[in-house]
Amino acid sequence: MPTHTGNPFVNAGAIATVSLISAKTADEKWNKILDYYSRCAGEKLKLIDEVYKSEAATNTGNKALAMLLAKYERIYADPF
Repeated sequence: MPTHTGNPFVNAGAIATVSLISAKTADEKWNKILDYYSRCAGEKLKLIDEVYKSEAATNTGNKALAMLLAKYERIYADPF
């Protein structure tokens, strides 16, 4: 990154943090996160389906980080 220093641990920290949110289902966890950030934003936020599909199709790096966190027992939910 010629213009700034990159931090490869930002996503790992976010993944580990989200794994600490208690919920019975992935949908419940997602709704807790979305509700929190909606309150912070002062308006109801919504998923941009096109962006979600693009990110989901190319997130092998985040999947690898989740598995690495699982290897070292630093993720507290199913990494998938």
